[in-house]
Amino acid sequence: MNKNVKHFSWRVLVYLLGFVIQTFGLTLNSKTGLGNTPITALCFVTAKIIDISLGQGVFLIYVFMLLIQILLLRKKFQKVRLLQLVAGMIGSLLISFYDFILPECTTPLFQWGGLILATVTVGIGASLIVGMRLLPNPADGLSDIVGNIFGKDFGFGKNFLDASCVIISGVAGFLFSGELIGVGIGTLFSTIFTGRVASLMRPLCEKIYARVGFSDYTENEKSPEMRNHLHKKTNKRSLVFHFVNKLWKTFCL
Repeated sequence: MNKNVKHFSWRVLVYLLGFVIQTFGLTLNSKTGLGNTPITALCFVTAKIIDISLGQGVFLIYVFMLLIQILLLRKKFQKVRLLQLVAGMIGSLLISFYDFILPECTTPLFQWGGLILATVTVGIGASLIVGMRLLPNPADGLSDIVGNIFGKDFGFGKNFLDASCVIISGVAGFLFSGELIGVGIGTLFSTIFTGRVASLMRPLCEKIYARVGFSDYTENEKSPEMRNHLHKKTNKRSLVFHFVNKLWKTFCL
């Protein structure tokens, strides 16, 4: 198999794994009864206000987030980013599947255990999806752009977007119904910790890139963790070469 095809295949597999993990976490979070994840909460509020289904609300928010990307990037916006809506549809189908098979969390132990597991899996899944540089959903794509604008990583952008969604959801819920809609302690928990999980996953993702030989990153696109990892690999190879060369000169020359 061609080396480039093999590398691309690995990226696609890790990318799809990220979707499977992330959508599991998003659905599990909704089953805890402690509040939706920040972006899902915004979709839920939108659906309630204009009287549409949650699926339609998700799609509407995704379109809005894609428009924000266009405004932020302007001439740098690539048309291929429009395919993020396809990624959003894939995510919606997986959420529908998990919604069918996952039970509701009815006890405090399962509610909080489910919330912690959901937060971790959403962070891991989002980091894998964005890290493969293929086709993030509009929310993760916007998080990555926001992080870059502030000179930070994806985790920072995720935290920023999540916090914005929580604020907008809370204000909109009070304005239109006089109460919080889809927002709870679980929403706050996800807002605080999902981005941190994504940040912790970043070095691991970049080690995956380096291990399978991904070469589509320029030196400026590599994080300090990735450059340090590659530098260590180079140093190890240099030491091995020096050691073998010394043995050769000592015993064979």
